[in-house]
Amino acid sequence: MQWIVIPYRGPAGAKKRLAGSLSEAARRQVSRAMFQHVLNVACETVGASRVLVVTVSRTAAAMARRAGASVLKERAPGLNAAVQEACTHLRSRGATTATVVAADLPLLSKSSLLSLNARASRGHVAIAADRSGTGTNAVALPLRAPFVFKFGDDSFRLHLEQGRTRRLPVRAMTAPQLAADVDVPEDLELLADPAALSTLPSVQSAALRGLR
Repeated sequence: MQWIVIPYRGPAGAKKRLAGSLSEAARRQVSRAMFQHVLNVACETVGASRVLVVTVSRTAAAMARRAGASVLKERAPGLNAAVQEACTHLRSRGATTATVVAADLPLLSKSSLLSLNARASRGHVAIAADRSGTGTNAVALPLRAPFVFKFGDDSFRLHLEQGRTRRLPVRAMTAPQLAADVDVPEDLELLADPAALSTLPSVQSAALRGLR
């Protein structure tokens, strides 16, 4: 049984590195829109009943529940602890694989998630890099694999090395749709892509593309 996990701390205080280009209200709007898009794509890919959002945010939890997804309240501090807790939770529910995906991927598509899921179903640990090639935007894995998440600085290398050290069948993924996250002002150009936020109402997408 395949699941998709989306860790998201919520729109409050999100995307502080965009402060030089966007107001706080705009940053919240962009953050919410990207999360909603990733949530929509995840639900379309595996069904809402197999999507788990890990969050401390009531706003994010409400958005997830409206989409039909499950919610796990983040208890352990930090992204890695939260994702590890989510995987433990899913194992207890009989899940066999999980794809952990970042909440800020405006170009994410069903095909990119299906590709990750397929790798995990074949027993592989698939790791998708960000545009810099140093960070990690998604990890798909069999839940029986002894894998410890290392999201953060240089995480792509750390994830690959861990997989090899533990003799896991690791596969590096470099798909543009998985690499395109929004963290710094230069990344805002992604919102002008015709495919950006494709699951959102067109009027909302157009408004976001005009944020500068």
